[in-house]
Amino acid sequence: MKAYIITIISVSVIAGIISFLFSTNSSVLKRHINFITGLICAIVFITPIASIAKNSLEIKDSVTSIISGISDNDTSLSNKIIVQTSVEKICEGIKNTVINKFSFDENDVSVTATINDKNIEAITIDEIIITLSNDAIWYDDEKIKEYVTDITGCNVFIVRK
Repeated sequence: MKAYIITIISVSVIAGIISFLFSTNSSVLKRHINFITGLICAIVFITPIASIAKNSLEIKDSVTSIISGISDNDTSLSNKIIVQTSVEKICEGIKNTVINKFSFDENDVSVTATINDKNIEAITIDEIIITLSNDAIWYDDEKIKEYVTDITGCNVFIVRK
């Protein structure tokens, strides 16, 4: 988040300098320069939002494909390993998304999930547990909970260590 704010300030200052340096008495040229610098500033503002949207869509797609891809009636060890590996990858994706969204240190967040695998045709994630430690414990856990719930549609619990 700090880098994002610094980038916004830097681009705004540079855009202001460019606008000042290249502005002439011609109002048409001045309008074009202001339009271009404004467009650059808008792109800088939108870039992180697009990144967050992409991450959330990837997580949602992976959850959907993993759960729909497991449709065998065979509850063998290989299916259990596939399910467990999938859940671990989903947890890793959620962890990375939370770290990026809230600017946490990687060591301050861990994510686990419990699944309902009684019916191999309808495996679901019952709940996601996010454990916060160190500096992350001071963040508003309701915002984190709401964000992850919106992405996954699962029950989310926040635990502070």
